[in-house]
Amino acid sequence: MVAIGRVIKQRSLRARLTGVLLSLAAIGLIALASVTYESQRRFLEQRIDDQAQQVAPFLKQQIVNIAAFKYYTGIDPTKTTSSTKSGSSASSSTTAEATDAAGSPPAADPPPGDGTGTSTNGGGAATPGGGMRRFPQGARDLAAGSYGQVRTSTGTVIGGKFLGDPSETTSDETSQLAKPKLPKTLPKADQFTVDSTTGDGRFRVNVSRDPQGVATIIAIPVGNVTDQLHRLLLVEGIVIIGILLVLGLVASRLVRVELAPLSHIATDADAIAAGDLARRVQEEAPGTEVGRLGVALNAMLGRIEEAFAERKASEDKLRRFLSDASHELRTPLASIRGYAELQRTGMIATDEERLVAVSRIEEQAARMGTLVEDLLALARLDEERAPATDLVELAALARDAVADGGSLDATRELTLDLDGDPLVLGQEAKLRQVFTNLLGNAIAHTPEGTPIAVRVHTDDGFAVVDVDDAGPGVPVEARTKIFERFHREAGGTARTRGPAGAGLGLAVVRGIVESHGGLVTVTDAPTGGARFSVRLPLVDTSDDAGDEE
Repeated sequence: MVAIGRVIKQRSLRARLTGVLLSLAAIGLIALASVTYESQRRFLEQRIDDQAQQVAPFLKQQIVNIAAFKYYTGIDPTKTTSSTKSGSSASSSTTAEATDAAGSPPAADPPPGDGTGTSTNGGGAATPGGGMRRFPQGARDLAAGSYGQVRTSTGTVIGGKFLGDPSETTSDETSQLAKPKLPKTLPKADQFTVDSTTGDGRFRVNVSRDPQGVATIIAIPVGNVTDQLHRLLLVEGIVIIGILLVLGLVASRLVRVELAPLSHIATDADAIAAGDLARRVQEEAPGTEVGRLGVALNAMLGRIEEAFAERKASEDKLRRFLSDASHELRTPLASIRGYAELQRTGMIATDEERLVAVSRIEEQAARMGTLVEDLLALARLDEERAPATDLVELAALARDAVADGGSLDATRELTLDLDGDPLVLGQEAKLRQVFTNLLGNAIAHTPEGTPIAVRVHTDDGFAVVDVDDAGPGVPVEARTKIFERFHREAGGTARTRGPAGAGLGLAVVRGIVESHGGLVTVTDAPTGGARFSVRLPLVDTSDDAGDEE
């Protein structure tokens, strides 16, 4: 069974569906043929039984009269031949068998009947075996070779004879007929089947019993019935095979048509697997199984394509990140190595030159430290850890950032505008770095003496921090790229002057703000320069205020 199941699973879906349909059809047709065959068999057997029951009374009367006549007269009328001539025609009585192999009943045991062994015919004249002259139509319809027998209640055979139309049966033909192989002791069943004494056929036996226990046995050959049933089986077999052949052809064609969309989907899937991620399967009616499969596959392919695009973008971004990081680290490392080599080889002779070399080494080391710290900060932000749930006062952070900025460049005018004291949830150190980076970016990329304004206020459930400068501003085409890692504006504009940077400050700002559920943007400031706006979700303190009251 396992091997058969494995072979079936290896077949195509079309072959399996066609096989299932043909199997179900075959089971239904065979069941219908079985019911038809059984119904026909029962009908033919019932017809035989009805004929036997119709003939049984006549047979009983005939055999009892013959036996009685022979018992009282000693003459066997079935073996007496008489001829009567009238004009030029002559008639002769045919010889009929009266008893079976068991012989005639013993003389000491008179047969059942009226005790006279005679019967009246017409006006009452006694006629031996008068019942023989009445031949019912049922007996004429019996199959050739039908046999009848009468037994007493003790099983003694009174007599037996072949039945049928006597005008169509000669004594020679009767002597050649095969008898049924009747059992000596009759079973309790009224109908059963026995073989013939010669083994050439079978008989349907019907037993009728009267109240005195006399059994009348009618055995009718079933050869004609068997032939009819065989012909019925042959016809049913031919019809079933023909129907299955036609149904197989039609089912195969229908299954091929219905599964054509699946074949198209398989072809499209092969093309997609080969690398054509933009390809989509053809969608059928959404209400069908194939249609739903097509919709689901297209949705899945869309997500896969997006995932591959994001993966490729991430790989490209990482590749650029590593390239830029290596480039940024290579410059200070080369400077440090060069000054160290000059010191080692003795090329630096004076103390002044030695101080300059050490100063340059310190500057490049500090630059490397800042770069590494920014990289570490971005790496930590990429881990997407949830920020701390500490309450942070943005007004206090803004005051500290403005004070620190003034100490960095005393020539600038730094102003602070506080509209309330908004509270947010987050990490104070990281939010402080946001203010520091924004002010440091404004100082580094605007001309000396350019005023900078910082404003903290609320807007529709958000805390907003605006950092405005009066510099040249940020070009519109660069506003989406300015927050990318290692991005620096090319050219000699004012925003590129100042201390050399690695282009990570604003990337760190965006990462911190987004990790706190906020948003950072750059627009034009009212003063004509650039405005960097940070929006962070406010903390709802209405319940706390109510509790304090």
